[in-house]
Amino acid sequence: MENQILNAILIPHIEFTPAYATMFVAVVGTTISPYLFFWQASEEEEDVEKHKIKEIGKGNPVISKNKIKSMRQDTAIGMAFSQLFMWTNRRSGCKGVRTIS
Repeated sequence: MENQILNAILIPHIEFTPAYATMFVAVVGTTISPYLFFWQASEEEEDVEKHKIKEIGKGNPVISKNKIKSMRQDTAIGMAFSQLFMWTNRRSGCKGVRTIS
């Protein structure tokens, strides 16, 4: 019994099923999301310090075409992954969000 518990703790159980992929994305997403809010805020602060912006919303921001292209690619890739996972859920029989009452 103790050996089984130790194995379950140390050796991850991985399945290649849509349900497992959905749970994995949910756990990783809820773990990373709060961190990303703080990371984005610190990046904004670094930009303010780097460019010596005294007041947010004042002046004309300079954004290169490469930066805009990068933002579009980032958004498109994120949307593609979200659609892929939703499609996978639909194929596995998930028809919507269910709650426990």
